[in-house]
Amino acid sequence: MPLLFPKRWNSAKKQWNDPERDEPTQSMAYRYFSRKILLVTQDKKSKLVTLQIYWRDREQAAEWANEIVQRINAEMRARVISQSDASIRYLQAELAKTAEVSIREAISRLMEVQIKQRMIANVTQEYAFRIVDRAAVPDRDEKVSPRRTLLAIAGFLLGLTFGVAGVLLLENFRSRKSQA
Repeated sequence: MPLLFPKRWNSAKKQWNDPERDEPTQSMAYRYFSRKILLVTQDKKSKLVTLQIYWRDREQAAEWANEIVQRINAEMRARVISQSDASIRYLQAELAKTAEVSIREAISRLMEVQIKQRMIANVTQEYAFRIVDRAAVPDRDEKVSPRRTLLAIAGFLLGLTFGVAGVLLLENFRSRKSQA
């Protein structure tokens, strides 16, 4: 939280400036992180998912990006293992109840599918997402954020151009009006 809200955090005292008013909630941190820091895009054709972290500390951004993918993979593996275990338990109970050979064979095939799914989830580290290119720390001279100086100069020149053009058009309109 202190990393996300540094203006509210007093690093000398190691506490929030005003604990009753300034202490951010988990919900606030999530909203800030998901709206301002994290960007996830998916290419519709190739189904390639791109995860980007925009943060002032380059090393921290790369670390967060890699950790997010690791956590998602771990969570998805755990879910699949849990679901497969529950399915196998159910199918074993159904197998014990059934005496008909064709139904037992069908249940055995379903159990085989669930066991394969659980095996793949247990063995594969990159279960949900395969990392094509791990997040790396960008070069120090590489600009990742907007170039504020360039934007300020362009804004000034654009404003100046529109201002001069507006004054010239207004003066032209007034001189034509006075001549008429």
